[in-house]
Amino acid sequence: MLHLREAQVASRQHRRSESALVSTFIPSLRRVGRRTIGSCYLNSVHTQTSRASVGAATGRAHGGWDAGSVARTLGVPPPAARALAASLQATERLPLEFGMPDLVKRCGILQQELGLTAEQVARMVSIKPELLGCPIATLRARAAQLAAGLSDPPPGGDPRAAATPAATAGAAHQRAQPKQQQQQQQQQQQQQQQQQQQQKASLAPAPTSSSPAAASPSAASAGAAAAGSGGSGLLRPLRPSRPVPQPLQSQEPPVHPNGSTASIADASHTTPTVVTDAEAMSLLAAQPALLAVPLPHLAARCRELGQLLAAPPAEACRCLCRLPPPELERLLAAPLPALRRAWLRLAAVVASLDMEEPTASWVLAAALGDTGRHGPGRGPGPGMDGAQEEGQQSRLDERGAPDGPPDDSGRLARSGRPPSIRVGDLPEPSVAAARRMALLCPQLLMASAPALRASAQHLGALLELPPARLRSLLARRPRLLLLPAAARVAALQALTASLQLRGGLPHAARLAVQQPLLLGWEPAALEAKLGELGAELGLGRQEVARLCRNQPVLLAMAPASLAERLQRLQTLLQLPDLDAARQLALEQPGLMSLPPDTAERKLAVIAAALQRVPLPAAPPASGSGTVGTSSNGAGSSASGDSGVKMAGKTSRKSIRKREPGSDADGAGASGSAGGRPGESRVGQGGITWSDVPSGADTPNGRAQADTQAALAEARRMVLEAPTLLTMSPDALPRRATELADALGSGGGAEAGPVTGALEALRACPQLLVLPRSELRYRVQQLGWALELAPEAVRGLVLSRPEVVLLGVQEAREVLARTRVVEAGAAACAEVGESRRVGAGVVQARDGPEATAEVRVDSLAAGERAGEGMGRRPAGARVRGARAAGLRRGAAQ
Repeated sequence: MLHLREAQVASRQHRRSESALVSTFIPSLRRVGRRTIGSCYLNSVHTQTSRASVGAATGRAHGGWDAGSVARTLGVPPPAARALAASLQATERLPLEFGMPDLVKRCGILQQELGLTAEQVARMVSIKPELLGCPIATLRARAAQLAAGLSDPPPGGDPRAAATPAATAGAAHQRAQPKQQQQQQQQQQQQQQQQQQQQKASLAPAPTSSSPAAASPSAASAGAAAAGSGGSGLLRPLRPSRPVPQPLQSQEPPVHPNGSTASIADASHTTPTVVTDAEAMSLLAAQPALLAVPLPHLAARCRELGQLLAAPPAEACRCLCRLPPPELERLLAAPLPALRRAWLRLAAVVASLDMEEPTASWVLAAALGDTGRHGPGRGPGPGMDGAQEEGQQSRLDERGAPDGPPDDSGRLARSGRPPSIRVGDLPEPSVAAARRMALLCPQLLMASAPALRASAQHLGALLELPPARLRSLLARRPRLLLLPAAARVAALQALTASLQLRGGLPHAARLAVQQPLLLGWEPAALEAKLGELGAELGLGRQEVARLCRNQPVLLAMAPASLAERLQRLQTLLQLPDLDAARQLALEQPGLMSLPPDTAERKLAVIAAALQRVPLPAAPPASGSGTVGTSSNGAGSSASGDSGVKMAGKTSRKSIRKREPGSDADGAGASGSAGGRPGESRVGQGGITWSDVPSGADTPNGRAQADTQAALAEARRMVLEAPTLLTMSPDALPRRATELADALGSGGGAEAGPVTGALEALRACPQLLVLPRSELRYRVQQLGWALELAPEAVRGLVLSRPEVVLLGVQEAREVLARTRVVEAGAAACAEVGESRRVGAGVVQARDGPEATAEVRVDSLAAGERAGEGMGRRPAGARVRGARAAGLRRGAAQ
């Protein structure tokens, strides 16, 4: 009996705590009156004084939540865990018994039932902790309502028509009535609404272009009635003091990227949008404060903002999700004319960055002048109160508002009339950039236009960016405009000191252009980040600084993910230990920024390229046209799909085609010789690379062995030249053709020279990372320094390809130990005594007017011949550079 009584008492206490939790987290829906979004958050009514007695058993330490235990238990990143722990700590109305097991259970239910990730649930709960006690069915119903409100309305219907029935259904669900009764009420309400709309349509005249707001009073009353009766159906509804915003009727037509304009109705019909329940749930997870907004009001504002920014309503709603709750309330309560003026100000600021004075000042003054003079029913914009705008307008009136743009003399026309400018009058690239900035950072719509322009000018001067690049940077990271100027300078100084940049602030500015998030780092946070990276990767401070100097994106990544990438790199390349992987990453820091799947895919592509063989280009099929062949043997097919046109040099474009085996004409048009079924070819220069491995006719066991051998060869090449994993997948066939062209083989339709160049690249993978111009210069330099003819240079490079990377003295030693091929020696004998003792002649094949650039590099050992770059007429001999190099080498 005693045990039974204790169990009953424990059960009653558990039910009492559960009811207290639900009553705490779900506010009463019967309260009326104006409620703001901020009042929907939990208010601190009383303080729990006995939290310290709960201890670490419930997940609280010393009366607070431990962020580390939250991160480990829920499996979320440390930033999300810290935000969740801080939010739970600030919530004073949590029951005493609510601990870590309850948090894990409720977060797991939200994650499983709503189809969200653990990080999304953690962020959702950190913003609104009352969602821990909210019924799942309520959240699902709200998501369905939001999806219906953001989808395209029925043809000819009001934009709020899809949201009003959903809001009424949500209210019925909250009253917890039986399902049959809910369905009957929904059907009755829908029928009544349809009848009312039919009666109004039969009585009221059809709206015309001269009276765009003919049906607005009835729509406003219907929207207000829906907002008053149904509300949001969840939490405390927002009661606006003004009618629900009307759909845009007099809005400018959206401007398409091609410069054409179309009406809003045409745009909605051509690009219908359907929002799913999962997408709506992700929007609610991104900003749970939307649950407190009446659905008709939210749907109408999303459509207005979407039409203003030429974006779908769902994208406009995602834009609203990026706002904190106080700023979200301001933007939802702002009248539509204020939003238009705010958008005009932002577009004018972005457009003025590309303009010169005094045009830029006129555009900005025109935008501010248009916002300063309010018409009937207009109010101040979201980013400026009435006093600020009146002061701005008084200053404009004192100096006189410009009436038009500057004339040819650069003077502004002054008159008493206010300036007038529209968004359509601004350049389209600037408007597109401003539109993207507003969607990514809607806080810019509530900022002052002169402050934004001053911030943009300071950012451009700090990073030394021209206006076009500054506009592109701001389109990617518009939040940079909200950073204080002193914080930007402090961030660059911290980067210079922490990463040990020898170039000073200009070097830090270049890194910030590559990774704009670096401008938001504080010195202490940057030092802590570098320490975490060093601890996770097992590297010292100097090595971590070297990695971040080369790849600043690593500072924006989690240290644990970088450690995982290092381990996967070791597994992928079959390295003996992590130390070898660290050394490889230090040699090529770009490997750390590669996703693991990308590195694995590129290694497989390199292995597949090693199994391809070059084939000679086949003649064109009959009837496909003639083939024009130039004097150097670089021809092109008349069919645009079968080859790449060659004009004096090898093209760098790669064309890949796949033809079915039954289509013989297609195979012939692609230049295939043989036309085996399933064969595909990659056109590179004048030859064709076969996709079929050389051992394709062998059994499966042999094919698998060949594949494994190719993978092993690819790993060896990557270990010798790690930059291969960061290059384009078609680097091997393209560089083989370029090396054959640099050696004077010409490529053309012959596969032999390209096959020899491919073997040289496999023997010395470092040649693959050299640019095309650098490879050509080094090959030419061998002929000048070693006094060899082009045929002899070709034989030397094909037999000993590493000679291209050596200095002059080392190349001479290699030449002394290497026997040049007989063909090259015979060709040297035919050239004559004058060419053997003179300098190497680089023959130009681009015509008598062409010139050749000669560049001779000098290494640290000082054994290279000549310095700098020189230009000479085609066919002229090079003596000065070679003689100077020989004299310098003799002096040393």
